[in-house]
Amino acid sequence: TKCVVGVPARFAGRVGAADLTAQGTLRSAQYSLGMLLTEGVGVPPDIRRALELLGGLARLGHGMSMYQLGGLFLEGRGVKRDYARALQLFKLAASAGTPHALLNLGQMYRDGLGTWRGRAGCRGARGRGCDACSGRRG
Repeated sequence: TKCVVGVPARFAGRVGAADLTAQGTLRSAQYSLGMLLTEGVGVPPDIRRALELLGGLARLGHGMSMYQLGGLFLEGRGVKRDYARALQLFKLAASAGTPHALLNLGQMYRDGLGTWRGRAGCRGARGRGCDACSGRRG
């Protein structure tokens, strides 16, 4: 088995197994390892490796990977903050069936992040106008 350096003993078996599996073709293992590396759970944080794993999965159409990458671009974690790229990734994730991405799209359109803030933008994200764009006060 592969030794995982810098991993607390209680996580070593799980992280080592995930790392070995992620080197294969199991998308769920790659996604899990990407998230562990992003958050630094059981391993030292390694955003660059996480971006490689999540980016590879996103190119294969993995919705949750697109969603997580969008969050990294939205927050500027490990990458330069890029609202337009985050918006694009959330759109792709939503198209791939990831419901969390719809909420982020609505919030980005509402707040005008990465898009023109207006009635047409909100209709594109939510299918209807929102109070912030229609001039109604709640």
